Amino acid sequence: MLAQVDFFLPSRLEASQLYGADDPEHTAPALARLGPQVVVIKLGRDGSLVHERAADRLTHVPIYVVDAPDPTGAGDSYCGGFLAGYLLTHDAVRAAQHGTVSASYVVEAIGALATATPSPAESRARLADLEARTQVVSFPT
Repeated sequence: MLAQVDFFLPSRLEASQLYGADDPEHTAPALARLGPQVVVIKLGRDGSLVHERAADRLTHVPIYVVDAPDPTGAGDSYCGGFLAGYLLTHDAVRAAQHGTVSASYVVEAIGALATATPSPAESRARLADLEARTQVVSFPT
């Protein structure tokens, strides 16, 4: 089934269950070899790992630190933000940064109806912060 998708965004738990070990840095490239062009492992408080198969590059995108009283919906909002970011930028790492910003607003509120509606300037500031802190982890090969 993975051969049929372009992007695969499992949680750390889901990825470890598929791979057989909790080792995201090795899991992401291994899953990418099964077909997806991009594998993003969502690491919760540790951010996310983005593996781009064509470049064989693994990049860590950190979280945007906020007061987070309720993590409900963070993963779903990350995935939605990722897709929106990819449609805007056509870049997987930038898309992951967009997903991170999206999730940061969701976890700040308790309940979906309380989620903030940020201004474009606020969102751009969060993106700029993430851009400065995003790092290539390795070139797995």
